[in-house]
Amino acid sequence: MIKANGSLTLKADAEYGRFRIKCSTGETIPVDASGAPVGQVVFTFFKLTTEGTMAAFTADRVYYELLDAEGATLYDESLNVVERLDITPDLKSNKGQVSSVNVIVYDGSNVMLANQSFGTTMPGADAEVYLLSLTEGHYLVDSDGKVDAKLAGVLYKKTGNSTVGVSGAKVIFGYSNGLTVYATTNGDGSWTDYDWFDGDDYTDTATCNSSPSIFARFELNGVVEAAQYVSLGQPGNDGASYEIVLDTGATVPCTAYAELKAANLIARLLKDGTPVNFNMFYVEIQDEHKTNINNYSGTHSMASYNLNTLFRQAVASGKAPYFIYTKAYVDGKVVTEKTFNVIYDTPFPFVRKETAWSAGLTFRNGDILILGANNVYMWNYPISGNSSVAPQTDVTENGTTTHWRVFDYFEMVATRILIAEYSLVKNLGVEVIEMKDADGNILFQAKDGTVTCNTGNFNNINVQSGRIAGFKIAGNGLTNEGFGNDAYVTFRNDAKGCFAGIGGNVLPISSGMRAVARFENGDTSDQWGLGRNIAMLLSATGGKYNHAFTGEGNGSLDGFIAGYKPNIMRSFINGTVIDYKNGNYVFVVNYTSGTPGLILPSLTGVRNALGIGSGITFALPLTVCGHISTNNFKVVGRHGVTGESTEYPRLRNKSTSDVASITMAGGDVMSLMLIYDGGEYYAYTVSFNS
Repeated sequence: MIKANGSLTLKADAEYGRFRIKCSTGETIPVDASGAPVGQVVFTFFKLTTEGTMAAFTADRVYYELLDAEGATLYDESLNVVERLDITPDLKSNKGQVSSVNVIVYDGSNVMLANQSFGTTMPGADAEVYLLSLTEGHYLVDSDGKVDAKLAGVLYKKTGNSTVGVSGAKVIFGYSNGLTVYATTNGDGSWTDYDWFDGDDYTDTATCNSSPSIFARFELNGVVEAAQYVSLGQPGNDGASYEIVLDTGATVPCTAYAELKAANLIARLLKDGTPVNFNMFYVEIQDEHKTNINNYSGTHSMASYNLNTLFRQAVASGKAPYFIYTKAYVDGKVVTEKTFNVIYDTPFPFVRKETAWSAGLTFRNGDILILGANNVYMWNYPISGNSSVAPQTDVTENGTTTHWRVFDYFEMVATRILIAEYSLVKNLGVEVIEMKDADGNILFQAKDGTVTCNTGNFNNINVQSGRIAGFKIAGNGLTNEGFGNDAYVTFRNDAKGCFAGIGGNVLPISSGMRAVARFENGDTSDQWGLGRNIAMLLSATGGKYNHAFTGEGNGSLDGFIAGYKPNIMRSFINGTVIDYKNGNYVFVVNYTSGTPGLILPSLTGVRNALGIGSGITFALPLTVCGHISTNNFKVVGRHGVTGESTEYPRLRNKSTSDVASITMAGGDVMSLMLIYDGGEYYAYTVSFNS
């Protein structure tokens, strides 16, 4: 197998070199031709004991990042309380881009214990890749505390495009941090544990209860070539991997006052990454001691469960949720279980005006009560409330359950330099304010009458004057100041091939042209299955005359413009004028009473319909069609109108002389060109199909 070298860096203040990170694929992570990982990629964490053995442990915090060939970060994540780190879905999401994976393990004091990089490699045409496929994998605990576990699968070897079962190989299986045995594969590569796990006591021992999972792996020359892990309560005779996920991610973020930040807290069941229905679902909202506050258990034949109500009921009971324990069943078996941490924002400290405690008061997380010298207390709990006794008594008598936190009090402090993790000042008079990052760069500064802010988030801001980048705030709008620059605004989605921009010029300099508006839609994904892209949608309604667009200059399209509005005229009286704003396709429908005149559009009517100024030359099409069921009627020009008003066009029927009218019958179609030029208005027949 082609391998890439990984580097190992270890750091622990008093225990240097005692921590290890192990990957289920060995020193490197094999990927296929598409860049997707070959098999499951899982990291476990081990510590060298004083007896010289390696024991698995749960990391307080794990940070990992996926890097491309240039060392740039494609994806990173920081997780708390990690037993096993499965990055298979992340590698699949970034397939074809990941060149290496870096994993760092920290203890509870944020000291780095281990840091290791694992390179990815695509097997060559003759490279050998081993795959472990589980045909059975479950790990159940019954009500008597007995373990009923089963492992079975097939060991394959892939060389180029050929995949065959490996015969006579040893597959090691057992608990992640306990006793292991092996099974020898059959002629087709299949193996089974022969019920080795059946009946094991589920007790707090190294062989069971302290193990985060059971596993199967294949090693070659001491290197793990393939591995599969099955978490506690993660079964399925189909060998599938089940997982419960929340829409909020690995944790449940809340405000400092036990309010959900997410609009919905949805639990979903995934089978091999695809949503499937729960058969039964159990969820428990737990306090900081992992004691049940509120729970749900029952049949739930849906792929999601909304936890909002359950969570808020727990809060309403006066207990703050700190953990959400979930467990899913399929076909009566526990397929997976998972605990999510509830993470609270740090409360904003607020000094209450009261100078004495009262049982009738309600305190919010962060509220501070100053009760004289050496008596400063803060309510330190996401649920608002109070104690049954004064804070001094509650802290003394109920030290393990009190929600009050006591602080030292100093009447006066005088010092040249004050260093504090957090300062809450009622009145502040200063000459200079500076905020710096760890490297000494100015983040915020108020000095010499000028405020400078180089980073930050601003909410509910009302900016009434000044500038935003190259734009000046003017009244209710933004304008480029000076009117001599190419200020612009663009919106892009390169993944969908979309571009929208307006400004002084939204074309690249290399084009040699100028465009003040540019709209492109080159999306090839057909995301909604409609087979249609729209670059610009225009609409004008509600007026007597509505123009979706007007302009001066030519319109050039690698396509066509189609106007499809029909001007249907029924039962019109003699002398009715065609109104051009109703469309240039006139259909005379079902007229049966004689041969009245249908007067061609007036000059004013055409100008108003299209917004054409007086004196402007134009040439416009007009089509008149007689429906098959209609009687004869006349199309009338200027000389057929009483007074021969110049508002109406001279009708020319293939001659240089005017005609008063042209008679049409059902089924006839006549195309005309309405022309205004040199102060005269004409209607020329282009064709007449009778």
